[in-house]
Amino acid sequence: MSNYKIAILGAGNIGKFHVREFKNSGNDVAAILGSTIESTKKTAEELYRMFGIKVKQYSDLTYLLENEKLDAVSICTPSELHSKQVRQCLKYNLHILCEKPFVFDSLYENYKIAQNLIKMSKEKRKVLTVNMQWPSVLDILSIKKGAKINNFSMYMEPPGFKKTAIISDAIPHMNSMLIRLVGGGEVTNFRFHKSEKDLRIKFDYKNNQGICNVTYYLKPKQERPRTINFSINGEKYQRVATDYYKQKITNGKKKIEIEDPLRVSIRSFVDAINGQSQPLISEAEVLENVRLQDIIMERIK
Repeated sequence: MSNYKIAILGAGNIGKFHVREFKNSGNDVAAILGSTIESTKKTAEELYRMFGIKVKQYSDLTYLLENEKLDAVSICTPSELHSKQVRQCLKYNLHILCEKPFVFDSLYENYKIAQNLIKMSKEKRKVLTVNMQWPSVLDILSIKKGAKINNFSMYMEPPGFKKTAIISDAIPHMNSMLIRLVGGGEVTNFRFHKSEKDLRIKFDYKNNQGICNVTYYLKPKQERPRTINFSINGEKYQRVATDYYKQKITNGKKKIEIEDPLRVSIRSFVDAINGQSQPLISEAEVLENVRLQDIIMERIK
């Protein structure tokens, strides 16, 4: 595997785990970007304590891009910054792994922006993908490729009910599973119910294979680990995480050990840069996810 020089934009939260996985995959995390000089210095000190690496510290993206000879960036900044930073990094001919949501410039008018960014990445011949890692577990479950999916449901626990929390922590993951199972589709029969305790979204997802009945169930929870479960054609699966964040998928009495989906996502990104394989989430899946995100958020506004 090649040793690529990586910068992490926003290494304070999920970004620190991106640092860990890029380091574990044999790459050089050379620099980080923070919102201020002070916060970036604090994050750099934490990364040194956690992983024993020294990183250059920046609070200005242009200055970082001008001064570092990078191969790729991982964008873990607040979602409203994603599209601007993706565009800027593509101008510097960098491969990009972006945290979800890919684009969240507005509540429900993001699809055209996403299309333009994907078009730009193709013209530059750069890998551009989004960290929506849960489809990786489908590869180890006994679900035949091309199988007819009549029903799909998923439960997640975002940290709150603000629109940004729903989008950042749940909906893109749910969409990514649905899209991997069914492909693209049209949304019909949409309905939802929101209370102070939970949010339920239901719709039919229709394509030339038929109709898939979809349910998304969200219930806020602050502390980790958060419960994740899903059902495919009535077959129920649940993610179980231990204290050391080793993970399993349970299906009745059956327990299936899984590799950390974030690790799989980052490794597939690196392999895609190498030209060895496609990233975990394809460009078509990225775009369909944003399209579906726009539809859902417009309906529940």
